[in-house]
Amino acid sequence: MRRSFFMTLNLYIMWIILTHSIEPIDLILGFFVIHTSQFITRALFNQEQNTRIFTFSSFILYVFSLVYSIIISGFKSLYYIIFRKTDVSIINIETKLTNPLSIFMLSISITLTPGTITILNRNQTLTVLSMFPLPEDEEEASKEIKGNFEELLLKRELQDAEVSNEF
Repeated sequence: MRRSFFMTLNLYIMWIILTHSIEPIDLILGFFVIHTSQFITRALFNQEQNTRIFTFSSFILYVFSLVYSIIISGFKSLYYIIFRKTDVSIINIETKLTNPLSIFMLSISITLTPGTITILNRNQTLTVLSMFPLPEDEEEASKEIKGNFEELLLKRELQDAEVSNEF
């Protein structure tokens, strides 16, 4: 109950920030949208499933890691484009992740990073289009594309597995 209250309060504050309005109609509409989205979320994800990926601290670490990778990859993309050194290739990346939500987060993180696009996400294999020259060794190329995203997500999966085994 307490967790639900804080979630509603946070979403309501975000609604006010995003709409830039505290007029009664906007507040009522926000209340309706927040409760509808919470109802749909509870219906789709029952409590027995382990759908949580991050704690607050690991989420902050992941966001900083993602932003850092986006910035570095952006400069790298500019360099390869300006000096015409792009080498477009498609690579299949095997992941150690087992949670579908974690695999989805990995594929989105790869796509958000400039120069790479996840084309296909099938089971534990991601097909990625890269504009960067990649190492000949497919494992090295895979590590370069995944960065530390898989490592952070895998750490979270292992922590969740330990917690579920305790109960």
